[in-house]
Amino acid sequence: MNDITIDFTPVVRTIERNMEVLSRQVSDVSSDVGLVSARVDATRTDLQELRDMFEQFLERNERNRLVQLAETRLGGLKAELDREFGHYAVVRRTSVGILQAFDVGNVRVKTMHEISEELMIQTPRYWLAPALVGLAAWSKDDQELASKSIEAAFSRDPKKTSLFFALVLRRQNRLDEARRWLNHYFTALDPRGLTREFAVLLEATSQDGFGEVGRALVGTHLARWSELLRDEDEVVEQQISKWLTELANSRGTVNPKDFEYLSACSPDWKAIEAGLEAASAHAFVLDKYTAVRDAPTHLSASIADRLDDLLDILVTEYDAEELPLRREVLVQEAIIAHDGDADRAQQQADSDIAALDEKVDALSLQTHTALRPDLFGVSTATQRVSVGASKPDVTAAIGRFARDYRAAWPATVTVALEPHHTQHAQTYGFSRWSITSDVDEATAEQQLSEHWDSTMSAYIDAQRFTPGKAAMPVIVGLGAALFGLLFVQVAVGFTIIMVLAGLAFAAGMIFKRVKDAEKRVAQAEEIRETAKQHSRDMYRATIAEWLDARLAYQEQDAKERDLLALVEGWPA
Repeated sequence: MNDITIDFTPVVRTIERNMEVLSRQVSDVSSDVGLVSARVDATRTDLQELRDMFEQFLERNERNRLVQLAETRLGGLKAELDREFGHYAVVRRTSVGILQAFDVGNVRVKTMHEISEELMIQTPRYWLAPALVGLAAWSKDDQELASKSIEAAFSRDPKKTSLFFALVLRRQNRLDEARRWLNHYFTALDPRGLTREFAVLLEATSQDGFGEVGRALVGTHLARWSELLRDEDEVVEQQISKWLTELANSRGTVNPKDFEYLSACSPDWKAIEAGLEAASAHAFVLDKYTAVRDAPTHLSASIADRLDDLLDILVTEYDAEELPLRREVLVQEAIIAHDGDADRAQQQADSDIAALDEKVDALSLQTHTALRPDLFGVSTATQRVSVGASKPDVTAAIGRFARDYRAAWPATVTVALEPHHTQHAQTYGFSRWSITSDVDEATAEQQLSEHWDSTMSAYIDAQRFTPGKAAMPVIVGLGAALFGLLFVQVAVGFTIIMVLAGLAFAAGMIFKRVKDAEKRVAQAEEIRETAKQHSRDMYRATIAEWLDARLAYQEQDAKERDLLALVEGWPA
């Protein structure tokens, strides 16, 4: 019987190729299972980021809409003001001209009389029109017309009328008559319900418009009213609250891009941002009121010129009828000024609207003229006087403001690396890792490294060669040998060769798999080290920005002392 020679080389090669393909597919499936889980987390994170971006877009769009709407409303309100009260402006401008004409004497009495009577006809409800008729009648010694006109002015607004003639008489250097009008004005006043024209008296006091006697008269009333009102806790609290609003409205704005990692990696970012913005208010308020303190007082060369300024303030001030529309204007202007930020706009508007109240107590009036002199048409000199009168309230407000934001400032912050903080984290299923800033850097980085080791261990272990992975090559090799024994009649020597060949094939496959596994493990470990480095960099950058934020906060917070020193040393 002849020996039959069978060449198993093609079969063995086919089996080898199939085993390699199968091995790769098994490895790919193992990796894909981990990737699918990671990609699900990444998808969920991407959806959350998309939602956040959409919400930010909606917020930005709403703010733009509010600004556009406010601009439209503001235009309409100003048009309505001009339509309803534009003629008041004509009376105001004319009154200043008439007063100057009295000083210079270059306008005929007849002309002033005709103009004032024409204004009286055009604005019958406005107190200033009959007051001007009374002035013109007085200039030509028409006592009957002057009396009727003054009575008409009184019927419209007795307090403003009395103050107006006090200022006019003082302008003519008739101090005794002026002080009688002034005293009559004070007698009629309620310190809990002062009207806005009282700010003019503060202006007169700051510029010594009524002389020593007049200043003493105003000072006596203010001191008595202040002592009376400061016994009422509610009134004092209202003033402190107004100064707290001033501080809150003076906060700066922090750009999150300046703290890229801290804003992204710390759940305490909102508290940090709020603290930085609040602490920055001291510097802004310090600069603002240092300028008020140091602003030069531009006094005119003559008493007439000073009183011309005072009268201009009185006659150009808004009338009570205009206030509702003026309040609406303030609301729309606040929305535009704060770029559609409804909360801050409302705070500013509430503060400004309160300043336009028709009646306020003496302390509130001083506070308003200290905070918003432009709303009352008073000078920087009057603002300085009002700030000085408000020193106890300003000091209390600064203390409370600082106390509140300091209580909310975090002593330590949490650094959190989320599953999506890097591409590696998304790919390999990194779970959230967090630590507080008071943990030393070496310990934190060691824990982060261990967290990555734990994250990557399953993936790296899947790449290692294990005894179980050797089973398939051995089975294939022995199977080929067994096939030869059972189904092919060959010589015993050849059978031995078949078995040895099968075992050699299995050994070769195992050796190749071991090498491939070692290569994959090395690559996985390299990926792990790269991932660790990226996460360490983010952690270090976050801690560095936290230190920068803390230094910036401390620097701004320290300016409270300078602000308090400014208030304490405010000129009397």
